[in-house]
Amino acid sequence: MSTLTLGDRRIHLDQRWVVWPGGEAKLTETEAALLRYLVARDEPSSREDLLSAVWGAASGIRIRTVDTSVRRLRKKIEADPVQPIFLLTVYGVGYRLVLPETVPTPAPQPFAALGPFDLLDLVGRGASSEVWSATHRRSNTRVAVKIMNGRHLADASASTAVLREARAAASLDHPNIVRLLDLGEVGTRASRATGYKAGTPWLAMELAGGALSSFKGQLRWSELREVLLRALDALAHAHARGVVHLDVKPGNLLVGCGVGEGASRTAGLRLTDFGVARAVDERSSGSIAGTPHYMAPEQIRRAWRDIGPWTDIFGLGATAWALVTGRPPFDAGSTRAVLTRGWRPLPELRAMMATPEGLEDWLRRLMARQPYDRFTRAAEAAEALKALRRTREWSLMAVAGRPTPCPPRPCAPSPAGGTPSRRPPRYSSPTRASPCCH
Repeated sequence: MSTLTLGDRRIHLDQRWVVWPGGEAKLTETEAALLRYLVARDEPSSREDLLSAVWGAASGIRIRTVDTSVRRLRKKIEADPVQPIFLLTVYGVGYRLVLPETVPTPAPQPFAALGPFDLLDLVGRGASSEVWSATHRRSNTRVAVKIMNGRHLADASASTAVLREARAAASLDHPNIVRLLDLGEVGTRASRATGYKAGTPWLAMELAGGALSSFKGQLRWSELREVLLRALDALAHAHARGVVHLDVKPGNLLVGCGVGEGASRTAGLRLTDFGVARAVDERSSGSIAGTPHYMAPEQIRRAWRDIGPWTDIFGLGATAWALVTGRPPFDAGSTRAVLTRGWRPLPELRAMMATPEGLEDWLRRLMARQPYDRFTRAAEAAEALKALRRTREWSLMAVAGRPTPCPPRPCAPSPAGGTPSRRPPRYSSPTRASPCCH
């Protein structure tokens, strides 16, 4: 058994991770071995048995060590370690792990048939569409089906958004962009079963396990850095093919797509919802498209001539800000207040995690007021983000007392003014008192 569920705690024994809503913990090797032994036994285990099975013939290990390890394990796998309900003490004997009864979950019954899919459950509802979990009838593959709301059928722009999303998703092929699997329209029979008007367009795509909107202020820096790099790579792919997303936000960054049990909580990242996307060279006017809390100033002003890849970079910056602090940078309450905010300076960054030096400057450049003050390309922003890690590594090396490499020196011009010399950068010697070699 590699995965174990105890109440609201999901335990990945192979990775030694314990995850629960709002937190996570890492098991030590001893704690993981102790838990595996208790899982394999259906009866109470004495302290002597645990000592022999987990610690073996190690010298200096006493019975008291077993009790200490059990207390530490309870703090990670029990919601209330003072009153445990799973890892119990059997007085006069030892300890016993009580597993919750596993009742076989019946297969979900289809709500209605839609093309080659069977609709199962309504999993999400947006302003113009609803999302269902569904199963492909022949392959038994779980997918997500997005169906436009009936009240928006008379709106030509809503129908255009569906077609735009289908074209954009079909033209992009990237591991971090959601894959379009099928599209069609609600037929007469499906209309009678579902209540959707006949002719309503639908799209079938990968089914996700959730979105980053559930992880605001809850990620570790290593997780957030990987998420941002993957999102930037996906945006670079779209921009290179002439597509600007225009609605980058935590809710449109899905996780859990195409991953199995034991995967990290941010694995399977996918950028989705190209419903307001447009070609880079497309110039149009009309209503504001996007999510106000994550929109760039040129979007709010409807300055379509100023919109480009840098607009998505602003949206990613606002997304990163929300993931770091737990709330978007311009959280003025109502949508009207956000849209009429004008331009106020960004607030102070109050990170809810340990972050590298320079992150706030990186975020402020992503969200600069003027497009020409931002990174112009997603790849450029990604390289700057990677540099933050190197800065962090160098500072940690200095704290640990290890020799720190000096930043590369610029090429020195030759005395005659010819080709600059390409001397390799020198590094500090471990025997020198000063860490700097310049």
